[in-house]
Amino acid sequence: MNDIEEESSDLKSRLLGAKKEKQFGVVDVVFIVLIAVILCCSLVQRYWLSPVEIYGRSMNRTIDDGDWLLMNKFAEPTYGDVVIIEISGETNYIKRVIGMEGDALYMQDGVVYRKKAGETAFTALDEPYAYYSRGKKDMNMPVVIVKEGCIFFLGDNRCDSRDSRQIGAKSVNDVLGVVPEWIIENRKSITSYYTAVLKVDNFILSLFNPAACGGRNTR
Repeated sequence: MNDIEEESSDLKSRLLGAKKEKQFGVVDVVFIVLIAVILCCSLVQRYWLSPVEIYGRSMNRTIDDGDWLLMNKFAEPTYGDVVIIEISGETNYIKRVIGMEGDALYMQDGVVYRKKAGETAFTALDEPYAYYSRGKKDMNMPVVIVKEGCIFFLGDNRCDSRDSRQIGAKSVNDVLGVVPEWIIENRKSITSYYTAVLKVDNFILSLFNPAACGGRNTR
């Protein structure tokens, strides 16, 4: 009788042990998957789509102050693209590509005229994204020729933007990335996500170093 009770006890112990091993295995899998997801997100952000936080009003009403976006580091900029540009000695800029190398451009009463390289006549640009908070009148720019390997860029908020009108065209190599149109269309959802992530980061940071808690200056 004692032998039977001992065997029954051993069987229960083995079953409980197997159950614990199985539970531990599930936790292992979940942990590995979580690490893999975090690693993939980190690789995507580091090598493909990087987050940027926008400061300023130069792209109103396309993009607002405080919006978070993702820029594609590998895309080649072309006409109409919204790009992040590295400006030496200043903060990075977010602007729209208006001219490429060899193009001639001028502005009259807020309307941009462009003659692409190889063309013979200027054409007025259709720019539904352009915003003139103080009107177009007397907003003029003389003819400029975009140098080889450069891009000419403007902010969509034409009355409140520091761009190629003041600092000239810049090398295409200064472009850090292109912001895809679908990112701009979904910027509010992206902003909500990164705002939440930043709050969590600041909370965790405050637990270890309260003095270092603050915003992330990604531009």
